[in-house]
Amino acid sequence: MKGIVLAAGYGTRLGALGARLPKALLPVAGHPVIDSVIEKLAAIGITEVLVVTNARFFEAFASWRDGGGFPVEVELLNDGSTAPENRLGAIRDLWLALERTDREEDLFVTASDNLYTGDFRCLVDRFREVRAPIVAMIEEKNPAILRRSGVAKIGAGGRMELFVEKPAAPPSSYAAPPLYVYPPDIRVDIAAFLADAAVDHDAPGHLVAYLLARRPVYGVVMEGKRFDIGSPESYDLAKQAFERPPE
Repeated sequence: MKGIVLAAGYGTRLGALGARLPKALLPVAGHPVIDSVIEKLAAIGITEVLVVTNARFFEAFASWRDGGGFPVEVELLNDGSTAPENRLGAIRDLWLALERTDREEDLFVTASDNLYTGDFRCLVDRFREVRAPIVAMIEEKNPAILRRSGVAKIGAGGRMELFVEKPAAPPSSYAAPPLYVYPPDIRVDIAAFLADAAVDHDAPGHLVAYLLARRPVYGVVMEGKRFDIGSPESYDLAKQAFERPPE
């Protein structure tokens, strides 16, 4: 299984913080946010990770990678974009990464700017049972956070029935963070998705909604909490949670 980390965002909601550094390289508890993502991928047996970034922040990521000390092999891919106005979007970045991976390889896809207190093993275990796309779900009681997230509903056997990106009226209390496990044939679906001019190709959740009409997709409820490093306020919350001294 190959790990793909999407890290080509521009952090516009972070203001001056996002202008200096990509969200993934902001420090929490003394380490860049992306380090936690890499460690969790290594903990489920992934040995190779491809990080997709942009031209503006490529050198910053190169310096981070060259610092070494990772439990996996890290490769960087520059998507060539230089500003929010010409960004490719998450799914086109994912397609670039797929062109650099073995066509027979399973894929674990994640954003680079989220922190989790739980681990990823439950996602991989379920994937090995059903051999179908897996979408992570985390219980979220705050409606304001749900309205800024993808929100999912699952039915019998854990099969996903509904996925909505940033709904005004959330249909469930389960947020769907950007954590996905995909089989190799997902390439066929992504190619069709990108060829459809009627859909938004930016947010990875839009691909999930597209998949529901084409094939079985399963949701897996993760334990723990998720912190999205998307704004100064959410960054502060993440630091408070992870930098709290042990009790």
